[in-house]
Amino acid sequence: MRYTSPDFVLAKSSVCTLQTCEVFLAGVFQSHEEDDRKVRRREKNRVAAQRSRKKQTQKADKLHEAWACLHTNPAHRAVGVRHRKEYESLEQENTSLKREIGKLTDEMKHLSEGYIGTVLERKLHNHAEFSVLWLWQDRCVAIPVLLKLVFALMAIPLLVFEMMLLCVL
Repeated sequence: MRYTSPDFVLAKSSVCTLQTCEVFLAGVFQSHEEDDRKVRRREKNRVAAQRSRKKQTQKADKLHEAWACLHTNPAHRAVGVRHRKEYESLEQENTSLKREIGKLTDEMKHLSEGYIGTVLERKLHNHAEFSVLWLWQDRCVAIPVLLKLVFALMAIPLLVFEMMLLCVL
């Protein structure tokens, strides 16, 4: 890069005075210093890029050697097969666990949606048991013990049995 300044133009067009010559020479020396700095910087960058490419090449060579060693050595190949099989079995187990989590999540949603209904059914069931017993006691029928035995043996929910009793009464 050449230094062109108004002083340089002035120096060309007029008589060279000591001051204009000094300015011109300072500009020339400064431009040479800048050029030298740029050249040194470019050289440093070039060397750094060469080093980086060399490191990348060495890294790639090591990976290729390791890959070749794994594929040529039967013991290493067996280890690779074992790891691949283990990986595949873990993937299958992971898939089945995800499927099970999905089912359990759906069941949890279903149960949480039906929770209010379940609580009401339980309260109604408890109320129905007492109302059946009170109904029988009001009629002075001595069968409550027999009813409990029948419920236990047949495993019929009390609500169904109460409906049957209400239909009879």
